[in-house]
Amino acid sequence: MTDQVTAQAQDPTQPTTAPEDVDPLARPPVFTPDRPEDWKDPASGDGVPDDEDMPLPND
Repeated sequence: MTDQVTAQAQDPTQPTTAPEDVDPLARPPVFTPDRPEDWKDPASGDGVPDDEDMPLPND
């Protein structure tokens, strides 16, 4: 095998199960591991939303 084929075979993003073991009716994952630049980790704050995140009354 060439190095490129070996690298593709070991790609961690590829499923590790055999194709016949995959549920054909299963929904694909809808999340992405990448986060937007302005994403704030909820665990890093005090749990109280900032004023700009709070809706105004009657909105």
